[in-house]
Amino acid sequence: MNILTTQNFMKMAGGVCIIFLANFSQGAIASEHETACKEHIQGKIAWDPTSNYTSASKWEDKNLDYLCKGTKDPKAPGDCFHHVMNSHVSYGDSDKWDYKNAIELCKGSDNADATVNCFKGKIADKVKWEDAIAQCQAKKPLENVAE
Repeated sequence: MNILTTQNFMKMAGGVCIIFLANFSQGAIASEHETACKEHIQGKIAWDPTSNYTSASKWEDKNLDYLCKGTKDPKAPGDCFHHVMNSHVSYGDSDKWDYKNAIELCKGSDNADATVNCFKGKIADKVKWEDAIAQCQAKKPLENVAE
């Protein structure tokens, strides 16, 4: 009886280790993508394109973390943000975005063009811009964005 219990315990422990290692490797890949995303943005893409570009390209860490979290394409969130902020993407009344709204739309994006095109399509369909942002990204709501 004791040998069977030990064998069953070893099988369960082995299964738990396999699950842990699989989750750990997925987390490591996600972390690599997020780090590469931050490097793609920090010092290169201005969060406020109307101000001094050098100072505006210095991002708060928590905003970078939020924008890049969960991306599978390290360039997509930054490219999406840059496009929205600089390419006259209208949200109905204007094309001058508050950076927090652009972060909200682009956070964790895996495809900048698809995210921006989704938003443009929703606006063309007369969806309110707040709802269009929510419908074109599937990440959690905005939180902890620095002022």
